[in-house]
Amino acid sequence: FKNALVSFNRAWQERFGWPLFLPPHAGDEHHWAALHVPTTDEQAEFDGLLLSLTKILIDSINEAELVKHGVSADTKGSIAKLQEYLTIEKLPAADEQVKLLRNIQSLRSAGVGHRKGSNYPKAASAIGVGAKPLSAVFADLLRAAIALLDALGTHFLATAPKEP
Repeated sequence: FKNALVSFNRAWQERFGWPLFLPPHAGDEHHWAALHVPTTDEQAEFDGLLLSLTKILIDSINEAELVKHGVSADTKGSIAKLQEYLTIEKLPAADEQVKLLRNIQSLRSAGVGHRKGSNYPKAASAIGVGAKPLSAVFADLLRAAIALLDALGTHFLATAPKEP
């Protein structure tokens, strides 16, 4: 995932002149360094890694540049701004592409960033918690994030075919 994100962001920067995902602030670099597939099925490790993934993938969406490129400044939240941008740029199934981000954010909000409450079981179930070990769930999230980057790369970064 880390390699995919770095490669994607480098290619995006080269093509458009701005990163889609901002690099971590100095105080958040530990989230990048610590991101890995969990080595245990402990809830604490999963929660910490989910928080790191949220900061790296969702909280780092470059909202300011999205607004400069047609997204309404009134649109609330980084995921909604990204979805609006993808729609403007005619990415097929833009709603479906951001579903992963919404699921990660929902789980963070329902159980990592706050006390686990009545919304947690639904948010957890949406990403497979309870159906498989937490380490496998997190590995699936990373694979899905790579697939999202691949879809964005295919749509935005694929080079046009050369003229014969």
